[in-house]
Amino acid sequence: MFCANAQARMVVLFAVGSLRTLVTGRRWWLAGLEMLVVGVLAATVAYAVGNLLSRIV
Repeated sequence: MFCANAQARMVVLFAVGSLRTLVTGRRWWLAGLEMLVVGVLAATVAYAVGNLLSRIV
C-alpha cells in the first residue's frame, strides 16, 4: 500500500509541475521533473527528521 501511495504522489507532483508551464512557459517535462525532485527530497528530509525526533523523544 505504501508503494502505491508513493507512486501516486510522484505522479501528482510531476503533473502539477507540468501544469506550471501554463504560467511559466518552460518545457513541460523539465518543470515536472523539477517539481518531482524537490517534492521527493522534501518528503525524504521530513521523514528523516521525524524518524530522528521519534528516537530522541
